[in-house]
Amino acid sequence: MRTTIGFDFGTHQTKVCVERRDSGFVEYEFMTFKNSEGLDSFFFPSMIQVCADNTLKYGFVDNLPVIEDKPTFAFRKEEPEWVEPYSKPKQPQYPPHPTSNRLDSIFGHAFYKSKMEKWEKECKKMKAEFEKEMKRWELQRNVAYEDFKEQHAQWESERDAAYSQYMNHLKDWKARSSQQPRKLYRYFKQATFSFRKWENEIDPMLLSVWYMAFLFFEVEERYGKRFGLNMGVPTGKKDGERRKELATSLVLSAYRLVDDVFHGDKEKFLKCTYMELAELTEIVPFSAADKKNAAILIFPEAVACLRPLLQGRKVDEGKMHTMIDIGGGTTDISFFTIKDGRPKIFSFQSIPHGLNYLTKVDDKTGVVNDQSLSTEIDSQRMSVYHMELKQCIAALMNELQMSFKQTNFDYDVLYDALKGRPIIYTGGGSTFSLLRKAYQTFSVMLVDHSCWKKDSIVNRDEAIQYCPLLSTAYGLAIYAKDDQIELSHISTLFAGIRKADDHDDYVNDIPKHSFHDDWRYKEYGTLRYGSGGGKRKKKR
Repeated sequence: MRTTIGFDFGTHQTKVCVERRDSGFVEYEFMTFKNSEGLDSFFFPSMIQVCADNTLKYGFVDNLPVIEDKPTFAFRKEEPEWVEPYSKPKQPQYPPHPTSNRLDSIFGHAFYKSKMEKWEKECKKMKAEFEKEMKRWELQRNVAYEDFKEQHAQWESERDAAYSQYMNHLKDWKARSSQQPRKLYRYFKQATFSFRKWENEIDPMLLSVWYMAFLFFEVEERYGKRFGLNMGVPTGKKDGERRKELATSLVLSAYRLVDDVFHGDKEKFLKCTYMELAELTEIVPFSAADKKNAAILIFPEAVACLRPLLQGRKVDEGKMHTMIDIGGGTTDISFFTIKDGRPKIFSFQSIPHGLNYLTKVDDKTGVVNDQSLSTEIDSQRMSVYHMELKQCIAALMNELQMSFKQTNFDYDVLYDALKGRPIIYTGGGSTFSLLRKAYQTFSVMLVDHSCWKKDSIVNRDEAIQYCPLLSTAYGLAIYAKDDQIELSHISTLFAGIRKADDHDDYVNDIPKHSFHDDWRYKEYGTLRYGSGGGKRKKKR
């Protein structure tokens, strides 16, 4: 029996679907997980909680407030400083001491004595005035110093009260920290694949590897170790290979922890602190040979969500379609037709905005305070988001129109061919009706359970209501030989149409060439050639 695991690693939650295939028998099962209330859930939250003892808890974590950082003593009121009053009197500058000269010798000692008495009297007066001013200043200084001592005593009292309050907070924190979790991480998947700045001590790649390792322990317990893994990644055609290699590296690193480091012992894995896990974890470099040996296939999420539509035959062959998968961190877009039961993909890309952006919870730290997710769509961000989608689809339409110039048809023919074609919405964001919008001439279609094979899904009845959220996991679980995505050039849409000047033979006004098999002919009947819309006349 061949077992394939469809691994839809999501920003908010992860979904797993399992395909069992044996001699023509095919069966699918959506993997369930026990939530905090002990009930089965198809969704495993993409969260990691750092517990009080620094071990990690995955998915359904404790619904407790995350312990705040250790309090620190901070008393911001400045200590009063004593500054003497600036009006302190200065020492008097006494007049020069009298000296004896020729006049003193002529008029005698009495004249000199008179000068000395006058000088002494003046100095005494200056000294008395200085001492009086000093007494007045000292009185003023003493009053100011008493005020300072009162202010300083009040400052000391407030400081002591603040320190006592800090000690109480510290005591409470120590009591809580012995029981409550320290941190709750989310959005590490988004940070890993968007290569965004991550403002936290634990690298998002490590968190992604540990989270995946935990889920691989769960998968091996239920389905054994012999399985192929199909995983989806958010990517566009420009950076597809880079992100596929990164995803492969993460899966190989998680396999290494499960099989080589812990040898399948999940309890031992869960007893490790995150510091110990960081020492034990090695990011395994990408290797095509290792990828093949481990039976790992990596698909763009924009392509993975197409596969249920093909299996359920809910899209018509030869007709043009657009699929928009609105996820938690990204929105994936694919532009395709169906030929011989296989998707013919012309373009796919990933916009780095999803429900995180629309609900304004795209936290760069990845640390959250609770488990709840916002369901409030911000109107301003929704306008920006719709503009991005509009520009993306307009770029595809422009490319189509440029290719259409190679034909000799009117643009009305192209317009008629596109009019009413569906934009197929899927993903968690598609459940918000205000996000399902028609663009250009396309209409709106929501993925539903009619896309799933009725008799092949074990728990189909329970999963039906979550169809838009589970379809990508279901598509990933469908067996594939490889994950090579061959893109068709947009011009191949018109490969079967040759210019009218090239046709010489007609049967009932229809040129004899492969145009009969083209989807435009099938849907709209005979198309007339020439700008005037008239019949093509035979050459004489």
